[in-house]
Amino acid sequence: MTDETVYEITGTEAPDEQDAEAAKEAKDVKALADEYVAARKFDEPARKQYAKDRSYANGKAGATWASNANLIGAFIDILTSFLYARDPNVSSKAAKRVGKTKQDDVDFAETMGIIIPYLWRRGRLKKAARKMLRSSLSVGPGWLKVIMTHETRNDPKIESKLNDLEDNVRRLEAGEQRLKENGDEMSEDEIVAEKAELERLRESLRSRLEVVHNLGLAIDFVQGENMQVSLDVNDLTDHLDANWNADEQFVPIADLTTEFPRLTEKDVQKAEKYYQLAIQPNNENDESPDYTAKGSGRYTRNEPQTEDAVAFARVIELWDRRDNHIKTIVAGINRWAVPPFQPNYATSRFFPYFNLSLFETDGERHPQSLSGRLLKLQEEYSSKRSNSRLVTERSIPGIIFDKTGLSANDARAIESSVAQELVGINPTKGDDIRKLFAEKPVAKVDPLIFSTSPVLSDMERVAGVQEALSQSVTTAKTATEAKIEQAGFTSRTSADRDTLEDMLQDLAQYTAELAIQAIKPEMAVRIAGEAALWPHGMEVEDLIMLTEIEIEAGSTGKPDDESLRQSWSVLLPLVQNAMVQIQNAQLTGNIPLANAIRNLIEETMRRLDERIDVEQFIPQGELPSLLGQELPVGDPNQTPKPGDGRTPEQQAADGNTLT
Repeated sequence: MTDETVYEITGTEAPDEQDAEAAKEAKDVKALADEYVAARKFDEPARKQYAKDRSYANGKAGATWASNANLIGAFIDILTSFLYARDPNVSSKAAKRVGKTKQDDVDFAETMGIIIPYLWRRGRLKKAARKMLRSSLSVGPGWLKVIMTHETRNDPKIESKLNDLEDNVRRLEAGEQRLKENGDEMSEDEIVAEKAELERLRESLRSRLEVVHNLGLAIDFVQGENMQVSLDVNDLTDHLDANWNADEQFVPIADLTTEFPRLTEKDVQKAEKYYQLAIQPNNENDESPDYTAKGSGRYTRNEPQTEDAVAFARVIELWDRRDNHIKTIVAGINRWAVPPFQPNYATSRFFPYFNLSLFETDGERHPQSLSGRLLKLQEEYSSKRSNSRLVTERSIPGIIFDKTGLSANDARAIESSVAQELVGINPTKGDDIRKLFAEKPVAKVDPLIFSTSPVLSDMERVAGVQEALSQSVTTAKTATEAKIEQAGFTSRTSADRDTLEDMLQDLAQYTAELAIQAIKPEMAVRIAGEAALWPHGMEVEDLIMLTEIEIEAGSTGKPDDESLRQSWSVLLPLVQNAMVQIQNAQLTGNIPLANAIRNLIEETMRRLDERIDVEQFIPQGELPSLLGQELPVGDPNQTPKPGDGRTPEQQAADGNTLT
């Protein structure tokens, strides 16, 4: 028997073919890894700036100052709490069409408006989004990675049926054997037919054995230094147009074979080893972490700092838009950790990464951070406060005396005396004691030299945080002044809020595209109710055409109570009056007027920049009108009541019936 025959029988490839396949795979992995490393080296200065900005955000950069108040960190806390205080409200409406909107479209949009917030709550969006916002303020870019995940388990009922089926198969096999031996019981054709039927049933049960146990969004925060965008785009905010996006994860080397069964122990030995940094730099002059292509964030390829340090492998997950595949590489290993595969669910954006960059700069690849914008002012503030503290310590009042007029023992007794202690001395020259002592001269200091008010004013102006929020107020403010400051803060943060809401708008559409593919109709009914309409498996293009998914403006931030009260005091009378007018128009059969009033209210809301759904406050549907209804028989000469819509001639011609 030849070697070729052996390989045909066993289904394996000849060694030279296996080597050729492995060589091709190694070549593909190396080409992609080289492209990734080149991009990392290009962005190395930006990652070092991330480290510096973060040290100012956490207050470690000013550890050497005599007085160090972390104002940058305080501003970041304030802005984070105001910009993302709660998950946004999602508004899902049926897309506008010429003519009357189908009720199915309305029901589907309402169902989607319930399912999206449900998935966000299950995925704990608020926790990850606040980290992303804090990252954008601290280092420049903020990143989220969102994918749909599910866990499966065996259905006990199907498993029991499958076990019974296996018993039947074994019974048939025993009968087949007896037929061969004795020629009795079932005929051969009967056994073959029943075995074929049982085999079809077995395959059906196996396909239904695993059921989805837990399905939801996995929303993860990705640190800025662990994220990489290909170099074909000049701006990180254009990452959706890039050839690829990738993020890094660090997995203990001991867990590699468990995490990636395709890798062998021989492969694991080639993996590059990384170790966690136990201490971050205290200021910009300290040795910075290795943020080059050889390291990332809190991990470095330097020697371990302790003998029992855990070695990690750097795992790179790269989403390649060029061929719509996900590719996984372990640094140092020349084969795929996971064979390239396509995402389980196709979306219009492909990438699962979401970027928040609050301070973009024209012509710069990486956005600025609030820390970077404020660090010079933070240094000036710390300098003034530190110098003021040193001058204050050196300006403590004291007494000087003439050492030649006192003995050494008397001088020591005076120096070590405590409050109100009687100290007896014998002046060596017999001079008047008052001539031996004098008040220590202290230099006069102009307090304006050390005033931090201009610095604080500049920092608050740059950060968009007024004094009332940062609690740096030294003088009382009237209620009017406080309202003016609050209005100024709202205006300054509105641009940041718009940027945040644009990202959340994209996330809402992405969530809808994942949900329509992953969530089965029965699960949608459990989430949204029995009346839920859920066309599972709908094409993404159809979803975009049928629904309009929006994020309500300002719904993530802390509510401005004063502004809301003023706005509602204006809108409430308008809506109440419109409700009455629309209902009266419907009752009299004047449907065009009812629709015109409804459109007028919607336009008023748009002019006031309010995202209120007017339809929920206005009587829905066409109410039965008075036309065509029988009136009680009465005097034919009776004067019609005002507003019944008929002339006396019509009444006379039609009797007592309205037409």
